[in-house]
Amino acid sequence: MTTANDIIADAATELGIIGEGNPLSADDAAQSLRRLNDMLNAWAEDGVDLGYFALALADTVDVPDSHLRAIRANLAIDMASMFGTRASAETVAIAAGSWRALKSAYVKTREVKLDAALTTMPSQSGGM
Repeated sequence: MTTANDIIADAATELGIIGEGNPLSADDAAQSLRRLNDMLNAWAEDGVDLGYFALALADTVDVPDSHLRAIRANLAIDMASMFGTRASAETVAIAAGSWRALKSAYVKTREVKLDAALTTMPSQSGGM
């Protein structure tokens, strides 16, 4: 099972901030966790509600692998400024594509019903 700490470590590794198996400092992990929680809450407001609102580092994040990829890549972009670096073009592309896929999966468009008077053209109703 993947934890919030695993996601944060993977994002940091993707940015080249830490090597595989090396932990972030407690302060950096805590700040990264705040960013992760802020990001997931913003996603929920945008209609991509994964059901997580206040993760702790040890909390399990039980979502499909495609969702983990989206979370990790988007978090890496967010964390980059924290560490004075930039995400690679590949990470940016993964983040953008996976975010679009999540929005497609979660955000449903609503059917709008218009009054018939608004859908009839003046030439169809005998006017003008």
